Amino acid sequence: MVTNRGLFIDGAFTDALDGATLEVLNPHDGTLLAIVAEAGEADVDLAVKAAERSFPAWSSLSASERGRRLLRLADLIESNGDELARLESLDTGHPIHDTSLLDVPRTAATFRYFGGMADKFEGNLPPLTRGFLTTCSVSRLVSWDRSFLGTFP
Repeated sequence: MVTNRGLFIDGAFTDALDGATLEVLNPHDGTLLAIVAEAGEADVDLAVKAAERSFPAWSSLSASERGRRLLRLADLIESNGDELARLESLDTGHPIHDTSLLDVPRTAATFRYFGGMADKFEGNLPPLTRGFLTTCSVSRLVSWDRSFLGTFP
């Protein structure tokens, strides 16, 4: 199952500018799963510039449209759940039971949650306790050995 994948920048797959690649190995038996482009600083700069160019179009979408797109992504994750779970197990070594019953459904649920909230969150937080300042902070630390599916609670 060796596949070659480029970097996804500005709507298209492309090789790294310096041609660097990275072998993705099955942690169970060391077999080669894929060869992927390895981004360097110049590739990251291109990706950032592409994101900056796309921001006006994305930010001009209505909140309900952005939510609809996140909900569509959740639908796609669910409809491709078996394949995503299989790939996640091969890539990370996690048991198929966990990837199919935890990782994939939780990933879809996360996108579904935020898709549903997209047109409801207005930047205000209700006071939880009178006299106290309520704040909200969102951050995410992801270990190096977790793939896309493992990055969501």
